[in-house]
Amino acid sequence: MDIVVNDEPCQVDEGLLVSGLLAQLGLSLRYLVVERNRVIIPHDAFDTTVLAADDRVEVIRFIGGGCDQYTPHNSRI
Repeated sequence: MDIVVNDEPCQVDEGLLVSGLLAQLGLSLRYLVVERNRVIIPHDAFDTTVLAADDRVEVIRFIGGGCDQYTPHNSRI
């Protein structure tokens, strides 16, 4: 069946779970958010949420970063 993942067409098997899609994409379940048809799917529902034809899925991964030294908002550099 056809779905859209991060604005890209994607062909997947019928009955695929969100967790299965993430596995196919090679993504860890940690540090990410999955949105299906503009609704965020809770992590504990990844193994029970079945994708359907024409679903629009957004996968957002969080990454760490920043600077070497913390500078408070109101201080001068």
